Amino acid sequence: MYLTRRQIYIIGGSIILLIIIVLVLVWVNRSQQDEGSQIDQPVVYDSSSINGGQVNQGVVRGLSSAEVAAKNFTERYFSYSNQNWGENLNILRSQMTSSMWQESQQELANLQSQYSVEQFYGVSARVITQEAISEDDSDYRIRQDVQLEESIGNDRRINYLSYQVQMIKVNDAWLINNITLN
Repeated sequence: MYLTRRQIYIIGGSIILLIIIVLVLVWVNRSQQDEGSQIDQPVVYDSSSINGGQVNQGVVRGLSSAEVAAKNFTERYFSYSNQNWGENLNILRSQMTSSMWQESQQELANLQSQYSVEQFYGVSARVITQEAISEDDSDYRIRQDVQLEESIGNDRRINYLSYQVQMIKVNDAWLINNITLN
């Protein structure tokens, strides 16, 4: 089978065009990755910042380890539903003093008596702002403004509340000792 000169040019041009397209795609992908690495990525405060129930020590984006611990704790503590009562507290148990654990269990029992499992009830919390009120080597107090999104069946309400979180240092880890509504 012999190819005409025209067919050879068409095949050769197609191959060259295909190579150019692949090179352009690789170049575009690489430049997007380079740009992505230069963008200041947001810090997500979640379970990855906790090792064995203790918050990683050190400063993250200007927040002290106590402030990161308080933010993580508050968002988990006030996020729950009647489909998994107490699951959030079990996760946080290692970050609480024994008195805080007892208080949280009493609060859980009160919530369980108020809301049946017949209709969905859930709360999702997000710390909007926080500031240190007082701090020393063993005691830290933080005021937090928290958005609570409460769902009861199909109804949804958003509340904004202010809490004071009191933490104490035990063996180089900050434990939540008390949360009070301001």
